[in-house]
Amino acid sequence: MSSTINALTSGGGLAMAGDTSGQLALQSAGTTFATGNQYGIGLGTAVPSSGIGITFPATQSASSDANTLDDYEEGTWTPTYVSSGGTLGSITYAGREGRYTKIGNMVYVTATFYTSAFAVGSGTGTLQIDGFPFTSHANSAHSSYAMSDVRLFVTNNPNALRQVGNSTKATLYYRSSANGEATDLPVSSAGTGGANNLVTFAGCYTVS
Repeated sequence: MSSTINALTSGGGLAMAGDTSGQLALQSAGTTFATGNQYGIGLGTAVPSSGIGITFPATQSASSDANTLDDYEEGTWTPTYVSSGGTLGSITYAGREGRYTKIGNMVYVTATFYTSAFAVGSGTGTLQIDGFPFTSHANSAHSSYAMSDVRLFVTNNPNALRQVGNSTKATLYYRSSANGEATDLPVSSAGTGGANNLVTFAGCYTVS
């Protein structure tokens, strides 16, 4: 034996069968903690709008319980070259694509972007990538990336990437020798590039 409870689309109340297009709110002490409809369950007042699944609020309602999943999000982001020195020369992007999935305080990202022109001009400092979808944890060590393809730099091709603490940026690194320490990549190493200059990477970082 089974029972069906549906939300009425008009007039309020519940229908025992037949009407499945309304919303059913579950409350405790007058506060809505879940909203259900034909698309699934929304946490809080979030309302599912397509497919079947669990919908989280657009703005995270963070839990202090380490065992509570309180956020999930998928989307795109746009990687952009910047300099830690504040200025960078002329860059023409031929294509850029970044995607992310955020689960709790962990952000998983991928990016592929290439330029048709890259001139550092009077740019100084370290070459960085900006535009990550969420501000990182203050401890920059909480990140890990794999670079699968790099075709851009005149010298010191980067082979590592590390998130800058409490920011939406990551710094490019290279190794000066086979066993050398990772070193910040100077803007001057990029030189002047031509067509099909490509960087591809994937990895993850944490947020506060």
